[in-house]
Amino acid sequence: MALTQEFRFAARMLAKNKGWTAMAVLALALGLGANVAIFSTVGLMLWPPVPYPEPDRLVFLPLTNPQRGISNGSASLPDLRDWASASAIASIGAVRMRPAALSAQGEAQYVPALQVTPEVLPLLRVSPARGRAFLPSETPETDSRVVLISHELWQGQFRGEAAVVGRDLRVNGAKYTVVGVLPEKFRFLYQPVEIVTPLALSRTQQDRDWRGLRPIARLRPGVTVAQAAAEIRAISERIERENARAGKGWRGDVRPLADMMIGKSARTAACTMFGAVAFVLLIACANIASLVLARGTQRRREMALRASLGASRGLLVRLQLIESVLLSVLGGAVGIVSAYWTIPVLKRVAPPEMGLFDVAALDWHALVFGLALSAATGLIFGIVPALLLTGGDLAPVLQEASRGSSGGRHVFLRSLVAVEMALSLVLAAVSTLQVRSILRQASGDAGFDRTNLAVGSVTLPRSRYPGDAQVRAFYVRALENLRRDAGVEAAALVNTLPLSGAVNHTAVRVEGQDPRDERFAGEMIVSPGYFQAMRIPRLAGRDFSEADGAESQPVAMVNETFVRRFWPKESSALGQRLQMGPGKTSITVVGVVRDVHHTNVGEPPHPEVYRPHAQPADPGMMLVARGRGGAGRAITAIRAAVAEVDREQPVFRLGSMEAYLYNRGSGERATAQVTGFLAVLALALAAVGTYGVMAYSVAQRLREIGIRMALGATAGNVFSMVLRGGVVPAAIGMLLGFPAAYGAVGLLRALDPGINPRDSASYAGVAAILFAVALAACAIPAWRATRVNAISVLRDE
Repeated sequence: MALTQEFRFAARMLAKNKGWTAMAVLALALGLGANVAIFSTVGLMLWPPVPYPEPDRLVFLPLTNPQRGISNGSASLPDLRDWASASAIASIGAVRMRPAALSAQGEAQYVPALQVTPEVLPLLRVSPARGRAFLPSETPETDSRVVLISHELWQGQFRGEAAVVGRDLRVNGAKYTVVGVLPEKFRFLYQPVEIVTPLALSRTQQDRDWRGLRPIARLRPGVTVAQAAAEIRAISERIERENARAGKGWRGDVRPLADMMIGKSARTAACTMFGAVAFVLLIACANIASLVLARGTQRRREMALRASLGASRGLLVRLQLIESVLLSVLGGAVGIVSAYWTIPVLKRVAPPEMGLFDVAALDWHALVFGLALSAATGLIFGIVPALLLTGGDLAPVLQEASRGSSGGRHVFLRSLVAVEMALSLVLAAVSTLQVRSILRQASGDAGFDRTNLAVGSVTLPRSRYPGDAQVRAFYVRALENLRRDAGVEAAALVNTLPLSGAVNHTAVRVEGQDPRDERFAGEMIVSPGYFQAMRIPRLAGRDFSEADGAESQPVAMVNETFVRRFWPKESSALGQRLQMGPGKTSITVVGVVRDVHHTNVGEPPHPEVYRPHAQPADPGMMLVARGRGGAGRAITAIRAAVAEVDREQPVFRLGSMEAYLYNRGSGERATAQVTGFLAVLALALAAVGTYGVMAYSVAQRLREIGIRMALGATAGNVFSMVLRGGVVPAAIGMLLGFPAAYGAVGLLRALDPGINPRDSASYAGVAAILFAVALAACAIPAWRATRVNAISVLRDE
């Protein structure tokens, strides 16, 4: 009963001070609402729900090779067969997610497609809505021409015909028979899928040296991930003993299937946003604590009166805590409502490839999280002010007014200002450096000229281009068509675009050096004319030519970093010989080109080797064309050049180089946008908190200020005295925030290597903004202090 009355009293006190309550609830709502919204969306990147039955038994099996720096590699078909014998594995299969060319009415187009072994759908517990799944006989060795189509494709292209099973469909230029329809809204780990075909591998792709599969498995009941991983590693060690050449250093691992959905960089980004929003909540807590203390100044007489009537300190503390918890629940309720409106905004900011965010919602998990966080926040910001306001001898308060304040309260309040400024500096510095990194990536010198460039990807299906000769012939004709276009200045092929981040690293050994000294370099496959089309300067030797064919001497060009790393004492790299790839092919260096950034402008270039496309014929290539006067004409020319060779071969990711790079940076931009918004929010909260502290300080020092003015102190003296009281702790907080910001930015380099933690200009700019905010927050209470009427204050005493 007494507790109910105390809650009613706390509610009346909050209602009595509507302005103060509204300010406190708003500050809490901003901090709590941001946390709930981030928990509901970004939290999916840390704890992604697996959308299949018994998710705890579903795993994926990556290959690792510490010697090559590989921690999440793809596996080979023989690896899959060997791992299937593990007693921990109930069922194992492999998947490849890649677009397929679908020929329907009009022009062929790429659609998201999944290639699987027959075991995959059963182990995921997915059954076709119509027709059948793949048969055990439809293995990677058989090249079976059957297909499962999505519910959307069935309703669209086949108009929902009941007799769709048995119909034909042209996939990658070959005829496939529809054997089933997938369930409605089927996704593979939240990625859209239009068609599913049996995995088909060429004879070369069935070797252990070819690692291009992503194995997934279902564990037997009662088996843990750690137990399965130990057994898989033991099998890998046995493979290495039996086949040292192909198995050297490779180890299989077992991880939850949820880890397959979210990469390391995405998890790092999620941790960054969670850390940022936690800082906002801490600032909000410090903010409210300062407001509670400021308001408590006017309530000291009330507490002294209660104490004189027999109230214990425990009761007084409890009254304060009840009011704080009630305030936090109100703030949490408003915050949850604001999170409901914020979640759709965060989903729009998210990278388009993150299909996981489609399931983000304000569900009961988020509500429980919000309410628990609200209660905890009320205790956090309420306990210390309650102890300070009820501490000491309260009896003199009934006889004295504004004689001064406890030194403990002053120290605590100044500490709150320092904490708020330090946390705000960290957030603002992180956000600023992220934005500057994105700007450098967009405009920095990556070693090539990105203006007027058009790019388009082509992946030739082995069903129609089974041999290297057919692959080479297709690309030769496509390039000829492209170069004939009057709107194209230059055109070429490359397997990995600059700044794409998708670099294929291969083992390289220099002939004549220690055979054990095997290092790794990026391998780029290009056509003759690539360096001219990209305007990459050649520094020595010659370019590739049409004479560098399949039957001629293998040749390569290397970049500057490769020369410095492999031949630091040689006068020239020309004529040097390398051994690369599984077969240790001997290759002669014929040219040296300028360094090009293939990962990030802010990251140092890596050693790279360029090889002519005619020698290692790759079916998946990028066409690049420099347009005359713009990329638009070149985009049209790429599409036409490919269609002229093969009308059933579409081009995907077709657009300007600028657009390609912009889309690639969507993840970094989303992180920067969220942390930037949180940094602005932190600045606003810090300003309100500093203002509250200074208002409290002025209220506590009215008698002192009155005496000073009575003794001749000018308004300027009082203004500067009060201003110093707020600016000094703010400056101390910023000084403490600098090393914390430097450490936080250093951790962020795992997400974006282009971030420069030693960017002094950014730190200086952020500090200047924060200092201006602190000055503005202190100026209003300082100005009010100059308006104190000394006679009235002393008369009250």
